Amino acid sequence: MSYVIDKPRVTLREIALEAGVSIATVSRVISGSVDVKPELKAKVFDAMQKLSYIPKTQKASSASSSGRIRIGVLVNDLADSSYPFLLRGILDVARTLGVEVSILETMRSTETETACVRRFVAEGVNGLISIPFSSEINPEIQALVHSRFPVVFILNPNNRHTDFIASYVTSDSRGVLSATKYLLDLGHRDILYLGDPHIPRFGGFQRAMAEACITPNPALIVDCEDRFDAAYTYIKDHFRRGLCSAILGVSENIGLGCWFALAEMGYSIPGDCSLVCYDNSVIARHLSLTTIVEPLVEIGKNAAHTLYDVIHNPYAPVKSVVLNDSLMIRGSCRRA
Repeated sequence: MSYVIDKPRVTLREIALEAGVSIATVSRVISGSVDVKPELKAKVFDAMQKLSYIPKTQKASSASSSGRIRIGVLVNDLADSSYPFLLRGILDVARTLGVEVSILETMRSTETETACVRRFVAEGVNGLISIPFSSEINPEIQALVHSRFPVVFILNPNNRHTDFIASYVTSDSRGVLSATKYLLDLGHRDILYLGDPHIPRFGGFQRAMAEACITPNPALIVDCEDRFDAAYTYIKDHFRRGLCSAILGVSENIGLGCWFALAEMGYSIPGDCSLVCYDNSVIARHLSLTTIVEPLVEIGKNAAHTLYDVIHNPYAPVKSVVLNDSLMIRGSCRRA
């Protein structure tokens, strides 16, 4: 006969003593309160990790319980054309593994996202797949990650948290590298980079330009949010014939914003300006846009598999899955 000796539960007082803060501060951090100084949060998170503290919400929803595993998925906007592919991958794996999936929409709102996370935790989900919509990870999700609650991120093109302490699934920068080289091979030198210049995709652009011994024009590197209206407004306000011969938009939202703005202004694509953007949606195919194609279904599948693994072993090493992009050449580019 074998016996399992359950370790005494770590108390808030022990965490407070280890972190050198008050019990009230520990409680606010665990509850996801934003009214705690970052340095104090860091101390509490470090103490929680050192003491292997797991919140009651996670223990109640542990994968070792007799109930079926259930995961929550946070999506930003179901109208975004990429989500059906990501969700298809997640749901395919979930069906295979017998996992229940609940989906909530954040509408790119931190307040709504916080409410969704709290709802998932209250309902006892075993793990969470998050698709960040800004460069700052929601403190509510940070608290879950640091308490070893199973969370896997699908990093979107506009996220800079490559060093965040959690498992993640994403695509690489080789798509941008290939796209930039393709434009250079067509004779384009004045290429407008429209997107976040702080993410790995910009590194693909820089590498291609450097290998061609070309110094990018700083005026043609524009930090643009991953939103249709942001790209649309920028092009409407700033684009003039001759400013650049090609545009590289590092998301589909940005690319479509450029396309519609240029069309409304009477410019021809690719006659007046070549255009490359991301993803392989029906709209992109209909407009004959040359795109960098992300393996969205595979990203979803890998995220689901990774979360399943983390649920069964919250203390496993952080897992990073990076999948390859590819370039789909259509009719939106021509020789300069």
